[in-house]
Amino acid sequence: MLGPWLEDSTSILHDFTHGGLEQLIRHKAGSDIRPNFPESEVLQVVTLTTLIAFLTVLAVTQFLGLTAEYDSAIKLFETYNQTYKHTKAASA
Repeated sequence: MLGPWLEDSTSILHDFTHGGLEQLIRHKAGSDIRPNFPESEVLQVVTLTTLIAFLTVLAVTQFLGLTAEYDSAIKLFETYNQTYKHTKAASA
């Protein structure tokens, strides 16, 4: 289930987290020093962090026995997952 989500995410999270020459280059836009990340990479980070939020909600609601909330979170996740699949297919 998590394979497609995590498959491309390791390198993007690494790039956003760690420094070095690559990070210095990514923080240069013309003569300005500012974040200069491609929109596709920002979308990947948002997608992955949203997945982590969903997994947290699912784990907590299941642990606490909040069945209605858990079922609602599952429905939201399924909708989000379909959106992710369509977004990924369109960008390929």
